Amino acid sequence: MNEFINRRVALQTAGCGFGALALRSLMAGDAAVGKAGGGTDPLGVKETHFPARVKRVIFLFMQGGPSQIDSFDYKPQLEAHDGKQMPFDDARVIANTGKRQSAQRVMKSPWKFQQYGETGKWVSELFPSTAEHVDRLCFLHGMQTEGVAHGPATLFLHCGATNNARPSFGSWLSYGLGSENRDLPAFVTISPSAGNGGTRNYNHAFLPAVYQGTPIGKAGVPFEQTTLRNLGNGVLSPTEQRRQLDLIR
Repeated sequence: MNEFINRRVALQTAGCGFGALALRSLMAGDAAVGKAGGGTDPLGVKETHFPARVKRVIFLFMQGGPSQIDSFDYKPQLEAHDGKQMPFDDARVIANTGKRQSAQRVMKSPWKFQQYGETGKWVSELFPSTAEHVDRLCFLHGMQTEGVAHGPATLFLHCGATNNARPSFGSWLSYGLGSENRDLPAFVTISPSAGNGGTRNYNHAFLPAVYQGTPIGKAGVPFEQTTLRNLGNGVLSPTEQRRQLDLIR
């Protein structure tokens, strides 16, 4: 019997042949890259009806930031009626008591607004540097919701719904754009909160699980203390790990 075996035989025989199964999956994914629709690779770069102008998206969700009426959404009527009592129905009060509130006092923004750029965009004095670039920014003021609490509002922003399991904004992006690197997650969420919808804010819902967001860290924990599960090795020293990787190569 030959005392030497080639790599293909080793993969087919060692460990009940699971190595060969893994290799076959990897090779099938490599063959699919670049094909229309991503081929058999769900994260493969897809062909679109029109040339894609976007390669990646960075979405900053800064919960607890300044209100829109103190930043970029100028409300002249608030100034005109500042201090006055005006009719206001609070959905939470109605739900708890069944009664409608008669009025609430209107308060204008404590910050001054002025117009900037060729577009004449109104910006508060809180953002003087951002105001210099308003002609290069896109502001969307047409969004609204019937939610009155942080949880439903957060879910509505990320998933477009407050009560049903819907795919996250990031999941739809990875589904539509694909990824040029299958060795890294296409959708990553940094320090997500466990409240206000929790994992549903980066969930894949009815899309395939490969489009699920990958959380790194969690809210309230310093990022320096964040560890990635299965990335570190608490058993082998760096030198031993280096020898192991060299052997695999």
